Amino acid sequence: MNIFPDITNLEEFKANVGDIPGIEFITVPGGYTIASYYILDSKVFQNPYARECRGITFDKNGDLVSRPLHKFFNLGERESTLEKNIDWSTLTTVMDKRDGSMISPVLLEDGSIKFKTKRSFTSDPAVLVNNTFGPDSAQYKMSQRLCSIGCTPIFEITSPNNRIVVSYKETELVLLAVRKNQSGNYFSRDQLELLASEWNIPIVDTFTDVTISDLKHSAETQTGIEGWVVQFNTGEMIKLKTAWYLSLHGSVTFTTEKNIAEMVIDETIDDFKSYCTSVGDTELFDKVVAIETRVNNTLSEIIDDVNRTVETCGIEQGQFKEFALTYTDHPYFWLLMMKFKGQTPLYGKYFLTNHLHEYSRECI
Repeated sequence: MNIFPDITNLEEFKANVGDIPGIEFITVPGGYTIASYYILDSKVFQNPYARECRGITFDKNGDLVSRPLHKFFNLGERESTLEKNIDWSTLTTVMDKRDGSMISPVLLEDGSIKFKTKRSFTSDPAVLVNNTFGPDSAQYKMSQRLCSIGCTPIFEITSPNNRIVVSYKETELVLLAVRKNQSGNYFSRDQLELLASEWNIPIVDTFTDVTISDLKHSAETQTGIEGWVVQFNTGEMIKLKTAWYLSLHGSVTFTTEKNIAEMVIDETIDDFKSYCTSVGDTELFDKVVAIETRVNNTLSEIIDDVNRTVETCGIEQGQFKEFALTYTDHPYFWLLMMKFKGQTPLYGKYFLTNHLHEYSRECI
């Protein structure tokens, strides 16, 4: 049974995603369109197509060229990921969750490969990968081959130059998964291991004979790692993070309105909601959701205003000076300019600069 939607072209995909606040389609140089979410609201991901808006990429003809990991959730984060609602008999793989940035390649018109993060070819992790893993690297060559047959290899970049919480001594581009672009189906672990062996590429570690009880115990006691990703025979996944990681990430010890708002912007709020569920603190969970909703409503208003303004401005693309002169006094001027230029507006940065002061520094 395929639980993922069949996707071939941009227009059909847009129609199936529909008008969901917080999902943006950004066209970057070269005519590539990247779809990604900017709001981590549970309502956003009720649509299976929206769960694919994690950097899915289409070329200038609207053809699908890169399909990264679908959006998946923490154990206990939502009703479907409560332990009691999961069929553990269908578990196939338990993988190490590396603390880096997801990377996927795009096959360009000239046959070369360019790596990207969720939203960008030019983010710091993407630049690091493109500079480090060039045409002579095994990851590059394997990506060329797989992309040419309609598949997307998915990697994680970990590096001393890209540290989040866990420290890594070397720069590594580790294979996590491979998806078939159209169906969204994942290669099996056996297939991944064959690819990794053939191309001599590091592959994410897995664990055997592990139960959910084992993982929950390890999550409470183990240090030095982020956690694990559990995959089932349908391809669906859930994640489980260690208490050590959550505490260092600031998701356990800081519970002010301000800190919760920052977590929403940093896209780590799902970790904290999972923590609230794991310790049975429903009152705190409800408070967090209320703050998250408040932040997301503000972001939605900003995004809607920016999109509507650019779409209805009546100024031809490329007339940057005229656009700038027209909207120079607009409160979202720099967001508008980025959108008009085809760049990704820095909504999170704008929120932190202009709205974070509205949130209390007292514990909730």
